[in-house]
Amino acid sequence: MPQLRDGVVLEDVNEDEAIMIDLNTGRYISLNRTATMLLRTWVDSGGIPGALEALGGKFDVEQSVIEADLTKLLTSLSELELIDIDGDPVSKES
Repeated sequence: MPQLRDGVVLEDVNEDEAIMIDLNTGRYISLNRTATMLLRTWVDSGGIPGALEALGGKFDVEQSVIEADLTKLLTSLSELELIDIDGDPVSKES
């Protein structure tokens, strides 16, 4: 199941921003509202297919655009070792 790595927390700063903090390393990053929503939807829906289904009705854009944005975000967060993909098919190509 996709999830934040052990020791990583996601906290809202305000309605437009959240931060991810790795309590083990002290590394943190800021996420805008859209990135936060994409990440939470991915975790809550159990992976990319469920996230795409959940997000499809929220935006008036092609699903391929949503998938590309989600994949780019997840690849970046995975490379920073902030999330566990655990079998979710995230391309390593950006």
